[in-house]
Amino acid sequence: MASEKSIVNLLQQRAKDTKTKIKVAYVLGKLKNKIPGNMQGKVIEKLLKFSSDENAKVRYASVFALKSLYEGFSANEREKINERLYDLCTDKNKGVLLNVKEFIKKLNFESRIAEKILILSKSPYPRRRSKAIAIFKNTRTLIPRGLIDEVTKSTSKLCSDELLVVRMAAVKEIKYDSGVLVNTQEKLTNVLLNACSDRRWIVRYNAVKAICSQRDNFHGEILNKIFEILLNLCSYEKWEVRFSAVNSIARMKYVIPYGVRDKIILKISQVSKKDTNRIVKESAKTALERLQKI
Repeated sequence: MASEKSIVNLLQQRAKDTKTKIKVAYVLGKLKNKIPGNMQGKVIEKLLKFSSDENAKVRYASVFALKSLYEGFSANEREKINERLYDLCTDKNKGVLLNVKEFIKKLNFESRIAEKILILSKSPYPRRRSKAIAIFKNTRTLIPRGLIDEVTKSTSKLCSDELLVVRMAAVKEIKYDSGVLVNTQEKLTNVLLNACSDRRWIVRYNAVKAICSQRDNFHGEILNKIFEILLNLCSYEKWEVRFSAVNSIARMKYVIPYGVRDKIILKISQVSKKDTNRIVKESAKTALERLQKI
């Protein structure tokens, strides 16, 4: 058991610089089951503070320490860590996220993460709905197969959210993951097609990119509908959307239905000659070359 005095000395260190914070976190993490019960709260408080530090290395060290100490803490202290884990699932640093995912696996919390996403996605508060999408984005590979369909359906509903930032993020995360049922996949496709006519251009832009990235999941009549929408977006007022549409058509060249190929080539040819934006014109020229080689 570590002495109370040694732990107090650690906690009282003026950890203002990054190196000191990292050192304190790692030293605390190595104590494991040696922290007295009356000191657990203070240790947790210090590490949770580090876990929201602006420096990714400090956050990484704090996750390491929390993961190492978790089993030795009381139930109340563990619950504080559990709540912080949800926040850490939205971290933008890959190293921190990897550490967090390992922590989740160690605790067998995959189902709890899925349940948290479901709760947040139905919240009346926009910030919480946005958080649901961020967690889903970073932990979707951890979600149990039996829950992925329900979580996907719940988050896809946010594609029609009243708040732009929520819709924008939700559309980007539309994916046909393994475990998503066929009828849900059909709903996802309709969600993406509807997003292509959203009143805000950035949502349309994200919808086009999402369609392109999922191109192998579309078949039959739905492909005709998709290319019809993409062709219309080639004339959209915002050049970013036109660029995305042209680029996506080129990337989807191997799934173009036979009956619309000539129509697509004609449209892309017109864009390459008449578009007012240089980037779109150049993209259309490249797309035309790729399409004509099929």
